[in-house]
Amino acid sequence: MKKIAHFFHRLKLKSLLMLCLGILIYSCKKSEKYCDVIDPIEELNWLKGKINIDSSVNIMQMTYNSVEGFYIGNADDSIVIVANSYSEYWTCDGKLLYRQEGSKNSTIPFPNGFWNNVQFKKIYPKSI
Repeated sequence: MKKIAHFFHRLKLKSLLMLCLGILIYSCKKSEKYCDVIDPIEELNWLKGKINIDSSVNIMQMTYNSVEGFYIGNADDSIVIVANSYSEYWTCDGKLLYRQEGSKNSTIPFPNGFWNNVQFKKIYPKSI
């Protein structure tokens, strides 16, 4: 009987150690930073302002030629340009680099091959 009690005591101790180790590992997980912030929508006032102006926008973290920035647009598909739609590429500090409105010629057009050299990660609206 004493051996059985000792066995269960050791089992509880091992379980407790594993739980503590799991909590420690989980709590040490580093948050992914983008543009030197963890939550761009909340921490970059200019970006949050874009949502306050038009809550129907799509915002994606976008890296173009190794430079971090944001795609902001109101089209369902970022690559298909339709009437009354717009697409913009902004730097992390809120500088507009490129803008396309519908099918019009833009004063700050996206460079040729732009859409072939970008990486996207949707951040707004958040997916369910």
